[in-house]
Amino acid sequence: MIIQKDDWWVPANDTYGFKYISMEVEDADKVMAHCQKRRTVIQAGGNIGMWPMRLSSQFAKVITAEPDETNFTCLLKNIEGIPNIEAHNVAFGDSFTTGKINVNQIGNMGALSVVPGDKFHIVPIDSLNVDDCDLLQLDVEGYELFALSGAVDTIKRSYPVICIELNGLSKNYGHKDGDVLNFLRSLGYIKAQIIHRDVVFVHESKVFNKTEKPKPSLQEALL
Repeated sequence: MIIQKDDWWVPANDTYGFKYISMEVEDADKVMAHCQKRRTVIQAGGNIGMWPMRLSSQFAKVITAEPDETNFTCLLKNIEGIPNIEAHNVAFGDSFTTGKINVNQIGNMGALSVVPGDKFHIVPIDSLNVDDCDLLQLDVEGYELFALSGAVDTIKRSYPVICIELNGLSKNYGHKDGDVLNFLRSLGYIKAQIIHRDVVFVHESKVFNKTEKPKPSLQEALL
């Protein structure tokens, strides 16, 4: 069952999630400030659509994934009439498989995690065949390492800004948050900013001190 709250469709049993996600999405501008281009953003979890909606005003295309059936129903209703959002009722992982939802906190539409099951498909981000991703934003309750492992080719094609929530929930999957950090370091990423529980990473090839002009090449220096 879904209801309307402050012009948003939300699960009727939600008590906490709407409040917290409404506050978290206010950080979107800080995340987007790191993006040199704003072509395609790949985002998960889509939840009821707050992040996809906010990102759609700044990016040419938003691809969002939300595996929970009720949240996804709300998402589709909330994004009606917004043509640049592509929504998928799936989870992002490291391989093609299936899963189901585990409720981590009753009454919180955002406290849902992916566990083995047969309720929805899990797909690698690489299967989307996106070659112009400028932001990868993941809030997947500890499933980050799996989602990132399935996105290596996508990442290497355009080295997007990567924003992930690190809140210790990786332990539920036998990992540590440090494993996610090490994985991103292996791809050449460095930590750029911490925004509450979100951490923003940028690829080392796209970092320079913006207060200084890039040093001229030898050829330029001799002109």
